[in-house]
Amino acid sequence: RYDIIVTMNQTAANYWIRAIPQLSCTNNKNQNGIKGILRYSGASNLTANPSSSAYSYTDSCGDQTLSFTPYLSKLVGSSYALSGTIPVALSGADWYLNGTSMVIDWADPSLLLVENGNTSYPTKYNVVSINGKSTEWAYFTIRTSQAVDHPMHIHGHDFYVLARGTGTFSGSFSSYVGVNVPRRDVVMLPASGYVVVAFPMDNPGVWIMHCHIAFHASEGLAMQFVERYSEIKGNVGVTAAWNDTCTNWDTYIASHTVKDDDSGI
Repeated sequence: RYDIIVTMNQTAANYWIRAIPQLSCTNNKNQNGIKGILRYSGASNLTANPSSSAYSYTDSCGDQTLSFTPYLSKLVGSSYALSGTIPVALSGADWYLNGTSMVIDWADPSLLLVENGNTSYPTKYNVVSINGKSTEWAYFTIRTSQAVDHPMHIHGHDFYVLARGTGTFSGSFSSYVGVNVPRRDVVMLPASGYVVVAFPMDNPGVWIMHCHIAFHASEGLAMQFVERYSEIKGNVGVTAAWNDTCTNWDTYIASHTVKDDDSGI
C-alpha cells in the first residue's frame, strides 16, 4: 500500500487508473480488469472510456519501497530501546516469528492481561516488551531463509523502512539516522532475505506484527509488541464497549462449541 500525490498536469481528458496484481505473487484471474477512471473537468467527453495505455513493468514480488522519498520528511532517530534480528521460520504446517508460532486465547486477549496488571504472558502469545521514552526507537531486522516472500504488517505505527534485500543484512542501523527513508504499514520481506525497519516508541499499546498473507498469519506468523507498558493501563482501549464484547463472548461460548484451529488472529 502507498499514499501517493497525483499532480494534475496532463492534457484534459479521461485516464485509466490501474491496479495490476503481480502474477508472481497472486493467482488473480482479473489482472488487467481492476480499473477506475480519472476524468478532467475540461475533457471533451465526460462519459467516454479512456484510451490511455498502461506503463510497462516487470512482473515480480518486488517492492518499490526504497526507490521512493516521502513528500513529508520525517527523519530516523538515533536513540533506541530495542534492536536485534527477528527470524522467520517454517516447521511442518506452522510458521514461526522470533522463535514462536503465535496462538492466542480469544477469551484472554493481551491488552486485557496488561490492564489487569500482568507483566508476563503465555509463551504462545509471542510478546516482546519495549519500554522507554517516546523519543526512543525500536530498530530490528526481519530475516528469512525460506524461499517465500512475506508482506509484513505492523499495527500501531507507520514504520520506517531502512533496508531490504536477499541474504543477510550487513549494514548498521546508525547509517540511517537522520535520513528521510520511506514509511509504510506493509513491506515485502523478500524470499531468502531481510528487511530492516524502525519506529519511534510514541504510541503506547499492544501492537501485533504479522504476515499479511492470511493463511500464514493463521499458521502463526505473528508476534506482539507491548509498548511502554506503564502508560497503557487506564489509558488505552478498555472501555464499556470492550467490556460488553467480553461479556457477550463469555455468554456465546457458554452455549456454543468454538473450534480453535488456528492462531486466533
